[in-house]
Amino acid sequence: MYKNYFFLNREIVELNKTYTGYNIISIFSQYKNLLMIECRKDDEKIFLEISTNPGDPYLHVRENFSRAKRNTLDIFGEIPIANILSFEIAEFDRVIKIQTDKFHLYFTIRGKYTNVYLLYNKLTKTFKKTEEDVVDSFKDEILKLQFISSFQTLNFIDKHHNTEVASFRNNFPIVNKDILLEYKSRIKNETDFLDSKILKEIINEIKNEEIVCFIDENSGAIKLSVKTFKSVPHTEIKSFKNYQTALGFLISKKRYFERFTKVKKVVEKYLSKELQFISSKLNKLKIILDEGEQSGKFNKIATLLLININSIKKGMNEINLKDLETEEIRNIKLNPKVFPKENIDHYFGKARGERIKFEKAKKDFGTANIRFNYLRTIEKEFNLNNELDKLEEIADKLKLNKKEKMKEKENITLKFRTYLIDNKYYVYVGKDGKSNDLLTTKFAKQNDIWFHVRGLPGSHVVLKITDTKTKPPKSIIKIAATVAAYHSKARTAGLVPVSYAQKKYVIKKKGMAPGKVIMLKEETVLVRPEVPKNCVFVSSVL
Repeated sequence: MYKNYFFLNREIVELNKTYTGYNIISIFSQYKNLLMIECRKDDEKIFLEISTNPGDPYLHVRENFSRAKRNTLDIFGEIPIANILSFEIAEFDRVIKIQTDKFHLYFTIRGKYTNVYLLYNKLTKTFKKTEEDVVDSFKDEILKLQFISSFQTLNFIDKHHNTEVASFRNNFPIVNKDILLEYKSRIKNETDFLDSKILKEIINEIKNEEIVCFIDENSGAIKLSVKTFKSVPHTEIKSFKNYQTALGFLISKKRYFERFTKVKKVVEKYLSKELQFISSKLNKLKIILDEGEQSGKFNKIATLLLININSIKKGMNEINLKDLETEEIRNIKLNPKVFPKENIDHYFGKARGERIKFEKAKKDFGTANIRFNYLRTIEKEFNLNNELDKLEEIADKLKLNKKEKMKEKENITLKFRTYLIDNKYYVYVGKDGKSNDLLTTKFAKQNDIWFHVRGLPGSHVVLKITDTKTKPPKSIIKIAATVAAYHSKARTAGLVPVSYAQKKYVIKKKGMAPGKVIMLKEETVLVRPEVPKNCVFVSSVL
C-alpha cells in the first residue's frame, strides 16, 4: 500500500518533521529508474532514493549509499546547492514536491509516465527521457495543482455519504482497491452505497496508527500498512517506529522475495530440462545395450563373404550363401558399385563400428546414470529447502548463473516425439502446430526427409539423415511414412497416402498459419498407419 495516496501523504508529513533543512548536494543515477539525491546537514548525510519504476515507485530515505566511480551520471546537469524547505503532496493526486530555495523537484507517479521533473530558472528538465507533449502537459497541470504538507482533510468523504461506491471510486481514484478491500471487510451489511464514517475511520488509521509490514511467506507477498487493517493476508506482522524504517524493510524484503523467486525458477527449470534430457539419453542407450553387442553378426557375414569371395561379382545387389554353422541359406545385401573385397571390408568395418558403439554406449550409460542420480539427489534437496541461501548453494553446485536469465542450451528434441528405427534412424514427430513449425523450420536440416499424411490434418514427421552421401533404404522411408500416417487423422484408416520430400523442398511463407507449409516437390507412398516393432519410441522418461 506504499503506493497509495494516503500512505504517501503520511510519508510527506513525517519527512517534513525530520528532513527539512538538509542541503541537496548532488543528483545522480547509476541504476535504471533509480534517482539518488545526496543531502547534507552539518555532519549528517542522507540520500533520497526515488524509484521511477512504473510498477514499483517510491521515495525512500537512505542513510548510506556508495556512489560508483564509473557508470554513474549527474542528472539535470549543473545545479546549485539548495536547501530543502518542505516536502509536499498535491491534493488528490500522487505528485510529490520537494521545495528548495533554488529549485523545485516533482516526483509524479503516473504509471508508465512516472518521472521526476526539475523546475529551475524557468527551465523544465526530466530524469527519464519524455515526449515534449507530456512535458508540456505537466507544466500546464502543475499550475493547477494545490500542494499540502499536512494530512489531507477528509471533508470530501462526508459530502458523498450514501453515494454509490463505484461512482465515488471513479471520482476519487485516490481511494484505491486496497482501501476499498479494507472498507468491504468492515461493513456489516453488504451495500453499494458509501458509509462515510467507516471510510474516514480507515483513512484516519492510515494517518495515526502504528505502521507495520504484513508478510505472507506462503505467497512471497509483503505489504506496508497499519496494524489495525484486517483485510491483508499474512503469516507475520512486523511493527516499525516510523514510515521510512518500514519502507526500507519492505524494499529489502521485496528484493529478497524477488531474488528467491528468480533463483528458484532458474534451478527448477534447469533440473527439469536436464533430468528430462538425461532420462531420454539413458532410454536410447538402454535400447542399444538391451540388443547386445552386434559385431559378431557382421563379423560372421564378412567371414562368410570372404570364404565365398570367388562367387561374388561386381554389380551384384545380393548373394545367397549357406551359413557354415546352421547350414541355412542367408541372403546378404551387397553394394553393386564396388568390388567384392570392398563389400567384405564394409562388413568388417561395420563389425568394428558396432563394437565401438556398444562399448561407448556402456561407458556413456554409466556416466549418464551417475549424473541422473546426482541430479535426483539435488532435486530432493531443492524440494526440501525454502531458504534463499540454500537455493543459492544448490545453484552454485549446479554452476548456474543466478544473476542473469539462464541461457542454458535447450534440448530441442524434447519438444517432439522421438522414434528409433532399426537402432539407427531417428524419426521426430511434431506434437501440435507450434511444435510442427519448430520441427520443420528450425530443427530439420536440408537433407532430412519430411513426411505428412496427404489431404488430412496430421503431425509433421522428419527422418533424420546423418550420412548425406547415402540415401536411406526404401524400407526405412516406408516405416517413417507409417509413423506419419499413425500420427494423423487417418490413424484408423486402411491404406493411407503419405507425401514425403527432402526438407529443402518444404517451405513456409510469412503469414501462414501454424503447421501450414508448401511442398515444392513430393513423392507419395501408400502405407498402413502403425508403429512397427522395429520402430521404438524413445522419448519417454525413465
